[in-house]
Amino acid sequence: MTLPILFGLLMLTAQSAPGTDVLVAGQDVPPPVRIKSRLPDYPEWLRQATPRVQGVVMLAVTVDEEGRPETVKVLRGIPMFDPPAVDAVKKWRYAPTVVDGVRRRVKFIEYVDFYLSDRDRVQDLGRLVRATDGRPDVRLWAMGRLLQVPRNHHKEVMEALAAAAKDPDPAVAGAAQAALAQLAATGR
Repeated sequence: MTLPILFGLLMLTAQSAPGTDVLVAGQDVPPPVRIKSRLPDYPEWLRQATPRVQGVVMLAVTVDEEGRPETVKVLRGIPMFDPPAVDAVKKWRYAPTVVDGVRRRVKFIEYVDFYLSDRDRVQDLGRLVRATDGRPDVRLWAMGRLLQVPRNHHKEVMEALAAAAKDPDPAVAGAAQAALAQLAATGR
């Protein structure tokens, strides 16, 4: 008798049962950890194009309880890169998010970048890191990506991070200072 009453109350209040809501990464839980991914290939026809088109596609992703992408939606993109970015992310896998012993669905933002060379990647990511009018989450993502570029671009990475370390946004400045410390500690 109590189960039908509980179900009726949930229907009336338009709320779902505990554990069925989609959690928001960065608000409810940390972002899911990617365990399987392959960046999409830069489309061959664009390699031949002039001017060169490069950049980042920002996607809204919801993963299911098993860490498989359920929905992938372009938030900010580049029309010719949007389909390969969406197709790639749909094949990625994430570690399941577990809260109180229960696997949960999570929504978050994923970024997929398309560059022809590491030099181009460093220049564009450095521009994003320095963009004081840019979104802090994009700037922080760009810092993380800069830490992954090959060592031969160390000087450009250090310059971009040093500029961001003086940023008026404390989150950006702190992240840049931490990234500089990480580079110093690893000898990069």
